[in-house]
Amino acid sequence: MTTSFLVASIGTLIVYALWISVMVVSSPLLEQHQKIVQLVLVWLLPPLGTIAVHLIHRAQRQETPGLRAAAMEAQADQGVSPRDFANPNSD
Repeated sequence: MTTSFLVASIGTLIVYALWISVMVVSSPLLEQHQKIVQLVLVWLLPPLGTIAVHLIHRAQRQETPGLRAAAMEAQADQGVSPRDFANPNSD
């Protein structure tokens, strides 16, 4: 039972670290060097670094309520729209 608990705990930490890593990489609020530093924290200090980075991102998202709208505007500025993919055979 102890071995299975240990394996489950390690698996949970890895999945959590992967989830936080995706969140860091896809964040439009961070510059490249900030992303690298936070990814190093997540993977070199797994439990504490991952929780710290998660709390930082949660606080940033609460401070910037228009983040999703800003990301959509940036996407629109690049000439890509979700409608472009909705019906690709409409030409």
